[in-house]
Amino acid sequence: MKTNVEIALALLGTYDDSTPPHLVKALGSDHQSTASGARLALSRIARESPEKIISVLSEALEVREQQLLDNALKVLQSLKGRGEHLLPQIAGLYDKVGPQLRRRVLWTVIDIDTKGDHALPLCLKALDDSEAFVRKEALMALVRYRPRLDSYSDQLIKALQDRNEDNRLIAIGVIKGLPNRAADAIPSLISLAESGPQRTRIAAISALGSIKASSQESFAALGKALVDKDEKIRVAAVNALRVAGTSASQPAIEILEGALAREPEQRMRGLITAALDELRKGGQGHSTGWKEKRRGG
Repeated sequence: MKTNVEIALALLGTYDDSTPPHLVKALGSDHQSTASGARLALSRIARESPEKIISVLSEALEVREQQLLDNALKVLQSLKGRGEHLLPQIAGLYDKVGPQLRRRVLWTVIDIDTKGDHALPLCLKALDDSEAFVRKEALMALVRYRPRLDSYSDQLIKALQDRNEDNRLIAIGVIKGLPNRAADAIPSLISLAESGPQRTRIAAISALGSIKASSQESFAALGKALVDKDEKIRVAAVNALRVAGTSASQPAIEILEGALAREPEQRMRGLITAALDELRKGGQGHSTGWKEKRRGG
């Protein structure tokens, strides 16, 4: 009862220096309402006076009781850019806790670390986690640090081989957004485009079309997809060639013209014709380099 009264007073803005330690203990209460109330009260104090709770939360991080630790991390997340000096301690918990808390550790570091100096290495480490949902959280978080990801393209390309299909799809999306190194992933994307689940193939085909530094090999893979027995794969290939053709129109036009001559289905013929019309209108001036590459083998 005393603890709940103290929580209520803190939520109303009435507290002193003795309050945070009591509330931190309440984070591990067997009564869910008490634990949740303590977390909300501490989050309020954190917004108003973060220095009052950072030290007691640092002590709470040394406790291995799951509920208390989980709630303490939730409070730390509310600091939003404050408490940076705790980042090494929080990140250090990753190898000491179970999967659910590893995810919480990951997002706590991300929410506090605005620059990514601690969060980015932890996300990359989490790409090798044994649990698919932790790897997924890491991949989703990496989007926040897109300007810095070129230096870690090898790790991201490795993530394209994740055992979980949803994770592969997210990895494809992250790689599409690499500022300068997306082309490094073309061989892996070609492999994904050629076989495997339909969703993964379509995503890989789309990525091949969106990478500006498209290679002769990527155009060849898109051409191969245009004759696939799966109509959705063929549609994805047409759309990818339309996108790729904005920076290299001639190879896209040649591939689409060849496909149009072979395609028996009227709907597909319409899609290919529309793509060709679009590229012919806006694609002048892109053919020389491609033809030189073809002559050179």
